[in-house]
Amino acid sequence: MLVAVGLLISVAVAVHVEAKSRATPTPGACESSVTNCGTDKCLTFGRTTQVCTACANTHAPINGTCVAVADAAVTTAGCAKSDDATPDAGVCEKCGDAFVLFQGGCYPKDPATSLICATTSTDAGKCGTCKDGLIPNTAASATTDACDLCDSTCKTCSEKESETKCETCYEGYYFDSNTKTCTACPTNCAACTDANTCQTCKAGYLLGTGTCDACASGYLPDANNANCFSCSVENCVQASAANTCSKCGPAFFLSGSGTSATCGTCPTGCDQCDTDTNHQNCDTDKCSEGFFYTANSDTTKNYGTCTKCTVENCKTCSSTACTACKEGFGLVGDTAKTCTACSIKNCGICNDDVTKCTGCKAGFGPVKNGSAITACNQCSTGCESCLNLGLGLVCDVCSNSSQVPVDDECVDVNAKVCTKDPSSGSCASCLNGYMFYNGACLSPYKASSMGICSKDNQFLVGEALVCKECKAGFVPIDGTCTPIGDINKGTTRVAGDNVCMKADGTPVEKTATKCEACKDTNNNYFFFNGGCYPITLSSGTSVGSKLCSAATDGKCTAAATNAPFPLDTNTGTFTLCPAGCGQCTSNNNALTCTNCSIGYYNSASGSPFNCTACPSGCTVCTDATTCTTCWNGSGPDANGKCPDPPSSSSSGLSGGAIAGIVIAVLLVLGGLGGFLGWWFGCRGK
Repeated sequence: MLVAVGLLISVAVAVHVEAKSRATPTPGACESSVTNCGTDKCLTFGRTTQVCTACANTHAPINGTCVAVADAAVTTAGCAKSDDATPDAGVCEKCGDAFVLFQGGCYPKDPATSLICATTSTDAGKCGTCKDGLIPNTAASATTDACDLCDSTCKTCSEKESETKCETCYEGYYFDSNTKTCTACPTNCAACTDANTCQTCKAGYLLGTGTCDACASGYLPDANNANCFSCSVENCVQASAANTCSKCGPAFFLSGSGTSATCGTCPTGCDQCDTDTNHQNCDTDKCSEGFFYTANSDTTKNYGTCTKCTVENCKTCSSTACTACKEGFGLVGDTAKTCTACSIKNCGICNDDVTKCTGCKAGFGPVKNGSAITACNQCSTGCESCLNLGLGLVCDVCSNSSQVPVDDECVDVNAKVCTKDPSSGSCASCLNGYMFYNGACLSPYKASSMGICSKDNQFLVGEALVCKECKAGFVPIDGTCTPIGDINKGTTRVAGDNVCMKADGTPVEKTATKCEACKDTNNNYFFFNGGCYPITLSSGTSVGSKLCSAATDGKCTAAATNAPFPLDTNTGTFTLCPAGCGQCTSNNNALTCTNCSIGYYNSASGSPFNCTACPSGCTVCTDATTCTTCWNGSGPDANGKCPDPPSSSSSGLSGGAIAGIVIAVLLVLGGLGGFLGWWFGCRGK
């Protein structure tokens, strides 16, 4: 038995049978076509549906779109404040009988037009069923949301024992019947049975032995993604045999057959042209960007024409007005709206006021003064978007969807470091001692050198590196340093839409560096070591879901299955494991190690574990000389050696030492010296 010498993390245990584990919405940046929505107030669910959750004060969200308060549509929807007054804060607090409330907006019950309801209901404020990515809220009313969010990876979910459980998954994920969660398939895989076995590949990739591979240059896949054929036909995207095109790209149509097949050009402004009229007209609503569709006067015909928008640099329009501008232009004007270039170079979104940039172009990241973007600087090579953390830009999404951002570089997926988000060129979670940050995985050194989290505040939960205290204005949410404004959304100092709190129950100050308590009316967050952790946000990949399965009043009430740290239900405390131990149990205040942390191996013959440091730079080893995984996710060289971690002068940490971080930061005795010695001193072995 190992005597517990760790600092105890106080978590008062309470019983609350009505606590529900719901996915917590995290609004973010809006697409360029969205107008009059507050900064970072757009919510995406169901994979492709984006709605505004809070508009400018003169507008209100009606079916996901910001509509002027004076517009009849707002009255028709019954959008009002809770006291029936006209909305004046950019949100609806209640809706009319034919509408339901969802995330600050009113949505029609009619499934033909609603973005929320899949089927209707006669009950006030309720949908019969909800659209993909949502689950009906049994407590729904005119003033309470009709639907709750499923986990972001779940296509459909249900409620069982007060928790939401996945039932079906989106493409690129597989269903785990034991945990009722959805887990990412291998890269470029559309359907799989587990994390290593692909059944069907995404378009353009071929199924190998459980993996998906792209066709070589000059070759195209067939319709079943089973073969690659040499094909030189211009604008062809799919072939049925050598030099036999079977499908053309957007704005082109297949003409002829066999080896004589070519790709003809559709009418100007048409992405998909009609076969019934010899490709002289456009299929319904298949116009290119900058064109609008006009249906045929004969309503039995499923084709029409595409006409160029009259406003220069307009992205989408009707026959009378521009509705959204192309990237780099803002839609300005009261009636005769025009597209005017954004004032800031490389700004992508600047609606209403072209001097105020709300989002940079792809490949550029924002430089901010407070919340205002003052410049858009270029991201690293191959990076689609990047974040400015005060000490420079860090890539968070790669242009090539088969790559992921690791330490500000877009690299091929390494499953030992990054669990890839199959829908984008980013990570869903990080392993092997890397820290997750907004879709990127950062080594301990990078997280420290970029000012995200200093080495003294880093610690491990399983293989995930998390932070217990951030720089001013940021607080740990699920172990990631998050801007306070992104988690505390209340407009006053009272505990409303705020999660990260002070010990006295009021929201933390704007300059805070950590949380002292957590408050969440949905009982989704619990307090742990300076941060607030969700129990269901990205379940299976979030740190919080691996620690806790139920929470009440900001406190964990039940430890998750296989949680690394024991939760004492009598005192309500998590007890951290001793140095080198990644998982332990507790009995009468004595700890027994049941699994070693990364960077350590069990030198005992069985249990209890005796955790001994791996060779320098190694995170997974079987003994003192045999390494299988290095600190950067690579394997050792021919001599069994790992590459050196970043130098000590760079304030970094990694490998076996990283495993000791959890104790270096938190243990009162013993762990600090051993941990620092490993990282800064052992590389010369």
